[in-house]
Amino acid sequence: MSWEIRRLVVVVVVVVAMCTVMVTRYAEAASTPDTCPIYLTISAMARNIEEAQLVINWGPGCENPPTWIGLYTENPALSDAPPIVKVLVEGEPSGQVMSEVRFGRHKLPGGWSHEQVLQRIPKRKTKPICFGYYLTSYDQQDQLQYFDCLKIQPNWMFTEPGLANITLKDLFLPGTHCSGCYQTRANVGNVFLKKIGFRQSVDIWSQLVYGVRYLDFSIGYQPSHNGTRNFWIMNEHFRVAPLLPILQDIRRFVILSEETVFLDFRRFPLGFHNNPDQHAALLALL
Repeated sequence: MSWEIRRLVVVVVVVVAMCTVMVTRYAEAASTPDTCPIYLTISAMARNIEEAQLVINWGPGCENPPTWIGLYTENPALSDAPPIVKVLVEGEPSGQVMSEVRFGRHKLPGGWSHEQVLQRIPKRKTKPICFGYYLTSYDQQDQLQYFDCLKIQPNWMFTEPGLANITLKDLFLPGTHCSGCYQTRANVGNVFLKKIGFRQSVDIWSQLVYGVRYLDFSIGYQPSHNGTRNFWIMNEHFRVAPLLPILQDIRRFVILSEETVFLDFRRFPLGFHNNPDQHAALLALL
């Protein structure tokens, strides 16, 4: 082996080792029990998720809050890019700061977008699957304390083995109200739905990938000419969207993720009164 090749191999090994040390350092920072947790959330005070602002949170009740928190658009474990937002904590044990950074339009990472799963089965991962937003906290000496990112949660039940020993009544599940009430290409022109009908800013698939495990539905029945659109997602007395495509997305997610999803069919405002056959048909569809 020539001297130039040996030198190249040494340089590559050193670079890989340095990257490994940096990534390990950030991973350890995120798992240290006595540090103050930090995390990113998306504000609900927006017309849609693309326009929603990112919220920087820390706590609650931290005994040793960080000196400052930085928000990055590049992974700080792999990049020297400066933070796009810097928050001075000033000793507060918990708090949140609404940033001016908008979430924007993003494809679900890790191969979990609706289009990608139709082509390739995503792998279940125990490590975070991040969007391009990262959060770090530092002490007075600018030593790293905690690392987190804005992430999806397609396998959070899989990564929590202790859930197997928890009864249903003791389980706290993230869920959504009127889960199927969101805008689609088919209902985007409906004036009444725009005023009162839409309750969610993302579709069922995205809700599940984000970590939602409890879905709430009101169901209506109205016969269609070919029988494929007999059952509808309802908001009060308004038909929002056909039920069948939503059930297909739920089924696909459960198969790919092996997660447990709870469906709550709580109201039947259209076509079910004194019609037990419609209930039987819905059960057969499920």
